[in-house]
Amino acid sequence: MKSFNKLAIKQKFQIILGLSFFFIGLFLFLYFPQKQKSEMTDSLQKKARVIAQMVAKTSAAGLVFDEASSVTTLLEAFKEMHDVEFAIVLKKDGNKFAAYNESKYGQYSGKVSELVSKNATSYSDGDIVMELYSMQSGNEKVGTVVVCMNKLDIDSAVSAGRISVLIISLAICLLGLYGMRYFVTKVIFDPINRLTSIANKLSSGDVDINIELKTDNEIGQLEKSFVSIVNSTKDQSLIAELISNGDLNKTAVVKSEKDVLSKSMNKVIETLRNLIGEVGALTKSAAEGRMSERGNVSKYNGGYREIVNGINDTLDAMIAPINEGASALEKIAQGDLTIR
Repeated sequence: MKSFNKLAIKQKFQIILGLSFFFIGLFLFLYFPQKQKSEMTDSLQKKARVIAQMVAKTSAAGLVFDEASSVTTLLEAFKEMHDVEFAIVLKKDGNKFAAYNESKYGQYSGKVSELVSKNATSYSDGDIVMELYSMQSGNEKVGTVVVCMNKLDIDSAVSAGRISVLIISLAICLLGLYGMRYFVTKVIFDPINRLTSIANKLSSGDVDINIELKTDNEIGQLEKSFVSIVNSTKDQSLIAELISNGDLNKTAVVKSEKDVLSKSMNKVIETLRNLIGEVGALTKSAAEGRMSERGNVSKYNGGYREIVNGINDTLDAMIAPINEGASALEKIAQGDLTIR
């Protein structure tokens, strides 16, 4: 079981599919020959019943008038029927009156006596079927006709049928397995392999991907989802590239409230815009001589706060000697030349 679990889905599917078609073939091989044998046995039983009825009606008078030779002659007609094992006309007391193939009857005489005593009308085993039919003269039973037929033709037909079913079953299994394998590979595994390749490219940072939608089924829906992922990744990659080049004019499209990446990128853009505006304002103030202006560090966090703090510290460092020089020049202007 552990080894099976380690197999790829495609291998598991092929094993399950192969077993399914094997059991289908096994079912066909076992079921249809057995069904054929059952139907042919029923047909043979009906044939024996018709023959027994026919013999009973045509030989009743011979039995009544004790003309055994005429009844025997009638039974000899069964020589032309290779599936008739024996036919016998029994008297009312169960003794033989006339018979065809009496030697065969000897093998089953005990069974016939048992069936007659039980007033049975039919019997069947693996080799023969037997029909018993009462002979009537008026309303009186005068004897019994027993017709026994072999199943040689049935066995031959079933054997031939079993070979045919085996060939058909193998053909169904092989063609079905190949057809299903081809269908499933094209419909399921090939698209999954394509999507896996796309996912691997995305994981390596490659967004130069095009997906061709071919179906509207579940795999097609999965492909549409991948298209959305690829397009979203492309948009975010474009925004990141623009940011890296200093272009802050575009923002990412936020797909949902949980689209953290797009929200974060837009926050970066907004912060950089504010930072550029802050630096621009400080530069303009310095150019206009308003050296006391400083950046608002409370608006920024992390590294951005450090940048603004750095600019403020730089301005402080620059303004200190300027203020000192201005103070010295003011004293010199007042005649104080002691300044150093």
